[in-house]
Amino acid sequence: MWYIDTTRIFVSDSDEETGTIIARLQPIASGTVLQVFGYENPMVKLKGVLVGTTDKVALEGYGRDGILHTISGPYGMRDYYVSKVSTSQMMSVKQTVRQDLASDSPVYKFDIELYE
Repeated sequence: MWYIDTTRIFVSDSDEETGTIIARLQPIASGTVLQVFGYENPMVKLKGVLVGTTDKVALEGYGRDGILHTISGPYGMRDYYVSKVSTSQMMSVKQTVRQDLASDSPVYKFDIELYE
């Protein structure tokens, strides 16, 4: 079980990506010149399922507020900025994942990008 602040999410896939900031110059009469300016903070991508419109709206709000959110899960707690949120409703007749919500609550797939 994972949480973003108090929003419960069910993560099915987690990826981490890092990179270097490289400027590339193309002089007219010679080859490419590369200049390394440092590295980017790791970006974490989570995919999974969430249940209920309230959690969906909360998750989308995290992508617009520009503040740090605490992500807690099986690997502990860390603070991230929510950079991007994508959700789509799944076809479902009945949900049994969240016993505290009605069985006909909508179920959504999500993709989230997080930055430290």
